[in-house]
Amino acid sequence: MEDLNARGVDSCVAKFSDANLSLSIDYGRYGYVYKKHDKDLDHPLKGFRQQITRITGRWAQIVTFLDDEGDLNNPEFKCVADLYVLVHVDKGKGYETKTSLMMTVRGRSEKEQAIARQIFRSVRFR
Repeated sequence: MEDLNARGVDSCVAKFSDANLSLSIDYGRYGYVYKKHDKDLDHPLKGFRQQITRITGRWAQIVTFLDDEGDLNNPEFKCVADLYVLVHVDKGKGYETKTSLMMTVRGRSEKEQAIARQIFRSVRFR
């Protein structure tokens, strides 16, 4: 995969892509937990499936769904797999701040969703 040299302002961001799939990684405070019926999104998540699991002792959400709009750079990448892991919660200064890892894989078919699950299973925390 080619490194697309994405850089975040206030979180660690990386993006990679090849002809078959794209991988986005965001480690910071702006991760997103997908829900089957999500009023924050402007379109429904078709074929939504969710799995709650643990990765090195941390709770994680893995979801797959179809996105009719596709990826901004690759509109044909409509099959999405997403990993969300809550890494740390800081309850200081009168408010709660969450740090999370979010990885999103997009591709043309469910084959890429299976590859995404392999990538997600490789994640480990110290």
